[in-house]
Amino acid sequence: MQFNDPRPTGGPPVPALALLAAVYPPHLSDLPTPPSTPVRPARPFVTLTYAQSLDGKIAGPGGTQLQLSGPESMRLTHHLRVLHDSILVGVGTVLNDDPQLTARLPSLLPLSQQPRPVILDSSLRTPPTCKLLVNAQRGISHGVTIVHRALSATSEEDEDLRRRAADLERAGARLIPLEPDEHGLLPLSALLSHPHASHLLGRSLMVEGGARIIASCLAAPPPGIVDLVIVTVAPVLVGEDGVSAVAPRKAGQGAPPRLEHVRTELFGQDSVVVVRPVYEGVEGEGGAA
Repeated sequence: MQFNDPRPTGGPPVPALALLAAVYPPHLSDLPTPPSTPVRPARPFVTLTYAQSLDGKIAGPGGTQLQLSGPESMRLTHHLRVLHDSILVGVGTVLNDDPQLTARLPSLLPLSQQPRPVILDSSLRTPPTCKLLVNAQRGISHGVTIVHRALSATSEEDEDLRRRAADLERAGARLIPLEPDEHGLLPLSALLSHPHASHLLGRSLMVEGGARIIASCLAAPPPGIVDLVIVTVAPVLVGEDGVSAVAPRKAGQGAPPRLEHVRTELFGQDSVVVVRPVYEGVEGEGGAA
């Protein structure tokens, strides 16, 4: 998608747009794609982004939703949504926050500037009445893709899940089954290499969490699946009962990559830190520093 610049002609630069222009490859923001543009990568450009407190929490006790981002950094989040073709969250975020994942600057932008929502939901716990599906039915956001564990067509164990799948399809969801990895998790790498990934995800995917997905993204083996990490740090303390930004690694999961600093800027009272995962011996695409 294109950067959405709401300023009047000749007005001062918008800080969010200046940051995005500095850290993202040009081909992600230029539409239509010029004929001379190189062939797009085999998988989408992936941004992992989330807001956390000073003590590293993204939610309150029991996953209670917190408003961590101030208005300035929240505006950056909405510009990021405009920039990306698709946006992914885990089912825990859907159940706890019932998000809309729409781009609003400050009002709702047209459907053509909205990212396509994707939910990672191994057990199909997404409510058919959630805002993401309702918004798609109303035509103000794109249809929802739900990625889930592959189901047996005959197993009694999966009978309830097959009913849930039918309910979600009636609500308009597109279901994509994946085989879980050895830890019982849905591998994001399999989604990115799915035969329909280009159609489902476009050329850029924004991952907004929660904690398990953040950990999974950062623990992916080389060459990794994340191209850029953008973390908003709010000047608040949540306490030890809050949900940590990165869930503990499961046995056998890889260690996180080295992070290369790209940029740090203040948005209001929040610090926005941009880093690039680096895997030794792997040459990444990366953006401009």
